[in-house]
Amino acid sequence: MGIKIGFSMGCVEWGIPHQDDHAAFYFRGEAIDNCARCQQVANTGDIIVDESILAVVSQYGQIEPLPDQPTF
Repeated sequence: MGIKIGFSMGCVEWGIPHQDDHAAFYFRGEAIDNCARCQQVANTGDIIVDESILAVVSQYGQIEPLPDQPTF
């Protein structure tokens, strides 16, 4: 088992659709899509951030760009 994490920030829509006695949460938006893209290119143990939060997190630790990866 391994963990890999993708981070982004931005506007997110959410809701709680109901059907009979069942309800579920949903989240959608560019930030959610970018989190998923970052997580997809991550290897086990990686934390990948997109451009929207790079400046925010770079002051707190070492940030290394991924070679030959698209920017989100």
